[in-house]
Amino acid sequence: IDGRTVVTGPNGEVEVPAGRGEHTVVVSRHGGGPEVLVRERVTRVTVAGLRHTVEIPLVPAGTISGRVTLRDGAAAPALVQGVRLVATGRLGRREAVTDESGRYSFGLLPAGRYTIELDVDTLAPDSTIEGEGSKQLDLSMGRAEAVDFTVRRATARERFTPQGNGGGGARMQVRRAAN
Repeated sequence: IDGRTVVTGPNGEVEVPAGRGEHTVVVSRHGGGPEVLVRERVTRVTVAGLRHTVEIPLVPAGTISGRVTLRDGAAAPALVQGVRLVATGRLGRREAVTDESGRYSFGLLPAGRYTIELDVDTLAPDSTIEGEGSKQLDLSMGRAEAVDFTVRRATARERFTPQGNGGGGARMQVRRAAN
């Protein structure tokens, strides 16, 4: 409050001496604890009497996480690591990149409709997405949802067809060299 840092007690309350007049309260998450979103980060308060109560509503945050896996189950971290996923929803556009196990996560999300899209341009050159590269879901308050994608080794034809533009780009033909 007014540039001073205070931390709430276990019950979420704090008393701060403040004189009469207008004050600014900035709320941010501190330390561990439940994953919550602050609905309103900056509040202006006018203190007229000896005591004024300010309530800052918090809502449980949601999480969307998942995994990009290889269809045939082979251990091929190069095919699932470093794949970019894009979540579009109430907070705009957010990006995540898969780790060596193909896992990714979008945390601290408010409830709402989200589209999760796998960026095919970040797949390894010898792999392709199997099925849809974009999935939609409705995230409920405080829930964790999983969205998984499967990739597979590309065929020779798929390796030479650009993936990022729906395959409508230039195609290369592969021919055996004459002996």
